Amino acid sequence: MTSIRSFIRHTSAEWLEPFFDRFDFPATDWQAERKALNKQLFAHADTLLEHSHQRLSHEIHRIGQIAKWDGHKALLGLINGYPLLEKLESTHDISCWFYLHEPKYFRHAEDICLANYFRGGSNRYYVPLEVSRRRQPLLDQAYVDFEHALRQQLPLNEKLKVEYFMRDKTTVQIMVYLEGITHSELEFDEKSELHTRLRKPVHECALLYQYKNGSLEIIGQPEERRKLLAESFTQFALKETSYKEKIKKLDLNPLKREPRFVIDPEDGIDEIKVTELNFENKQHDTRHLHTAKVKSTTNLYQLLGSYAKPANPLNAPECELKRAKLRFKLIKRPNSQKRCMNLVVTERSINWRDYSYDEQQLAEKYLQQIGVLQPL
Repeated sequence: MTSIRSFIRHTSAEWLEPFFDRFDFPATDWQAERKALNKQLFAHADTLLEHSHQRLSHEIHRIGQIAKWDGHKALLGLINGYPLLEKLESTHDISCWFYLHEPKYFRHAEDICLANYFRGGSNRYYVPLEVSRRRQPLLDQAYVDFEHALRQQLPLNEKLKVEYFMRDKTTVQIMVYLEGITHSELEFDEKSELHTRLRKPVHECALLYQYKNGSLEIIGQPEERRKLLAESFTQFALKETSYKEKIKKLDLNPLKREPRFVIDPEDGIDEIKVTELNFENKQHDTRHLHTAKVKSTTNLYQLLGSYAKPANPLNAPECELKRAKLRFKLIKRPNSQKRCMNLVVTERSINWRDYSYDEQQLAEKYLQQIGVLQPL
């Protein structure tokens, strides 16, 4: 989480002034030298009441998230060619400026980050579909028809809002906001007395439609709501009669032999290695899970071939791989602290939630290259 002090240090004074004016900061000498100005702002932040301090921390955290690599890339995809970008010195300045002056773009960038967080992850939140053969963008009326169809299928008292925008040249993201059921929460008041507060939360769902390949991705909970969104969008926006789910199968058998990766220089990958394998012998009545793991400087397959007795256990026909860990050593990118990705692959899942959507796509490319990930 981006701290208040970190935000102050990394953002230009030109954009700090209008930002902190929103929080009724005491009089500040904005013409002071940067070191003295920072001390003033640190002191003012420490004097805020608890509620104001929490609100300030929350808004700074939002700006900090968009200033990071994934958020910054999402924002640039929305406002490519914006004339003011050349005048802004850093990603924090860009994020802060759009927070202040273009809140719509800023919120759309947050929506993209939210969708990317769940894309490719558990089917509790995400399902990819193949829905259309049109291969052309939709007209605005298609989204109006989609929203109208949703309203017809929801209770009359349930509020609904639909927004859509182009997140890149070929993908449109549709955000669906649904009002949830009223529920109560306990709160402390100023006198530390308990009282009940009623709330109606808003649930966010996202649809990502790529018209060039006719694919639709549904992100949200629960499963019944995802099904409703898929059916409504397919029938009323795309004017199609059916859709099918795109499934990807995981197969660990290719990792019984040392994989040979052909790395594309444009992907920014220095090296890909298998660092851990969990396997068991199906022939034995009592199955025992064996683990072989090495440090990044050691070749796991050479180690098994040299030291395993009487022979390399991976070569046995009864050997069954249960789990593997692959290390992607990355070339460092601007505004990113990640130098490697440690993918944990089992027979049913991959730890996608630890990585951004771009990193997921990058890893999928090489898992498909060696046959571990197989689209059906």
